[in-house]
Amino acid sequence: MAHEVCPVCQSPIAEGEAITACPGCAAVHHGECWQEVGGCGVYGCSHVPPTEKRSELEIPAGYWGKESKPCPRCGRDIQAMAVRCRHCGAEMSSGAELSDKDWRAERAEIAHREPLRRRCLWVFAVCVIPPLAPLAIIPATIWLLLQWRAIARLGSLHRTLAVVGVALAWLMCIGLVVALIIAKTTSTPEP
Repeated sequence: MAHEVCPVCQSPIAEGEAITACPGCAAVHHGECWQEVGGCGVYGCSHVPPTEKRSELEIPAGYWGKESKPCPRCGRDIQAMAVRCRHCGAEMSSGAELSDKDWRAERAEIAHREPLRRRCLWVFAVCVIPPLAPLAIIPATIWLLLQWRAIARLGSLHRTLAVVGVALAWLMCIGLVVALIIAKTTSTPEP
């Protein structure tokens, strides 16, 4: 008996354990496994318990066991996973329940995000145009340093555009200075 393996848990059945033999295929199960499954664990056996339909197993989605939450703006009940209130149109970034204060802070950050994205694009555009780069380098660098935390939260695209734009402006300016120095040293007449 020690070499028998329970078809449900795939563990060996030790001597002295309570067992149940399937009346259909004679497979030996742990007694607890037979009861837990409600029948045989061998595929194709006539004593396999009936399978439950998926729709019967699924529970409607809820957020941490809740079916509804209050809207942070109007206070009326909305679905727990809603990201937009059907009553007042308030939008939330996730299905998490937010307090009024948290929701207002989230809205303020979102409202601040779009102009910051546009500024990142402008900094990039102005910094990569060679005639404008020397004029834009100092203000763009100061702006990038002062706004770095907010820019970092925008995502990689806008952060990269701002950094690459400022870096290219510095490279162009350094290249311009080097070119002027080289031109001056090569064009100076020898005495």
